Amino acid sequence: MGRMPTRVGVIPGAGLVARYGNVVIFLFGDSPSTDRILGTAEAAATAPDPGMAIAQRLAATVFTGSTQPPAFGVVAPTAGGLLILLRGPVTAAVDGPEGSRKLSGNAP
Repeated sequence: MGRMPTRVGVIPGAGLVARYGNVVIFLFGDSPSTDRILGTAEAAATAPDPGMAIAQRLAATVFTGSTQPPAFGVVAPTAGGLLILLRGPVTAAVDGPEGSRKLSGNAP
């Protein structure tokens, strides 16, 4: 099955957007873990499966630390498609074969 072309766009607002290869990350707010999260995205971008790598590395970086991480959004390719991770007041609008939908990093 062929991959669909993917475009990522960011609307104006407060925050930091970084791109490392095919990994795009958005950070909203600042915390002591900001540099670690950016380093994780940069390292994952060089992996054979960036989406899998960033998911594994962010779990260790974000969810096991003692500091509150900033809200963030990550988009990265995986072997089977595309990974979208959202945390906090961050949203993503996704248009795909199934139609349009809006994802949120806030718990339902």
